[in-house]
Amino acid sequence: MISTDEKNDLCEAFASIKHRSRLTSRSANALFLLLRISREFKIVVKHWMLFLVWISCVSAYKEQRFAIEPQDQSAVVGSRVTLPCRVENKAGQLQWTKDDFGLGTHRHLTGYERYKMIGSDEEGDYSLDIREVTIDDDASYQCQVSSGPRGEPAIRSRYARLLVLVPPEPPKIIKGPVIQAVEDREVNVECVSIGGKPPAEITWVDNDGGVLTQGVNYTVEAMKDGRRFTAK
Repeated sequence: MISTDEKNDLCEAFASIKHRSRLTSRSANALFLLLRISREFKIVVKHWMLFLVWISCVSAYKEQRFAIEPQDQSAVVGSRVTLPCRVENKAGQLQWTKDDFGLGTHRHLTGYERYKMIGSDEEGDYSLDIREVTIDDDASYQCQVSSGPRGEPAIRSRYARLLVLVPPEPPKIIKGPVIQAVEDREVNVECVSIGGKPPAEITWVDNDGGVLTQGVNYTVEAMKDGRRFTAK
């Protein structure tokens, strides 16, 4: 606040300027006071404007969040599967990752002919659609959104495991349909099923349909691709 004496000094200073007379020490002090008040007023106005801009940005800021996240799924080779991802208040760029490798930010994922982000931007739907599933699609997937232009923090969905199932080949008895044996002597009969994921479960039954459990030795071996198995 300006005191009465300071106001009088200001008036005297203005009067001196108006009549182009020599400034007194008192009027000079009043001018300095006026300049100081003016400068401080500008600073206050500047800070107030910055505050209003900040309030405007905060009021317009909405945090990115997932409305729907992908979940673990299983799919049979040759089938079709969709991993859901829906985002509210999306501000950054969205991409899917496969075992932490980015697939791209466009809906038509270049280099992945069987992959596509379906849905619409208006609904915030960026679900990953995989056609004609193969064994190579067996992986962990994640939906990611980068930070936005106003500083919205980046977000990542939970990891979703896609387990690809491969039907095993029909079981085969190695020694053929007819096996000759000698009474009171052991004979080994081997049944093999190749390429299952998970490995095939093999059960022996007799003519009457009874399940044989005695003397059965079940083993599983991984194939060269490290994904499928041979059951014996």
